[in-house]
Amino acid sequence: MATVERLYSTSTPHFDGSNYRYWKTCTRVHLKCRGAGVWEITLDEAYAIPPVRASQDDKDKYYANNKAVDILLARLCRSEFDRVEDLVLANKIWSTLQSFHEGTNQVKSRLFETYRREYETFSHLPGETTDALFQCFLAIVNKMLLLCLTLIMIKQ
Repeated sequence: MATVERLYSTSTPHFDGSNYRYWKTCTRVHLKCRGAGVWEITLDEAYAIPPVRASQDDKDKYYANNKAVDILLARLCRSEFDRVEDLVLANKIWSTLQSFHEGTNQVKSRLFETYRREYETFSHLPGETTDALFQCFLAIVNKMLLLCLTLIMIKQ
């Protein structure tokens, strides 16, 4: 049922720092659907906000950038928002999130160490149900597994 609901959603999913690939794919499609220039401005590394928007093209790009920034920031959890809150260009927001979540092998190694510590310190909280405990444990293991598979694919 969740899959059917997602197909008809008009916004991107909330991004809490996990499952970046899913969020990235859904957000890319959403940005493309919001207007011709919205996705293009998100990819345009050369775009800078002009001090004076005299031409219609400048106005269109400025509007597309603002729309993309709104879409990107609106669906981020607080920790992800804090990472990009001072950025005003959609491309900078997109590339910052991408670098952090898909970044270098050094970043991936750091993430793996974070997940490993989370795994090692995992414990049953008072009042936590068995289902909730299992879901938390499974989430930690899946994050580690996905990252390991990504690192293996990079080495090949």
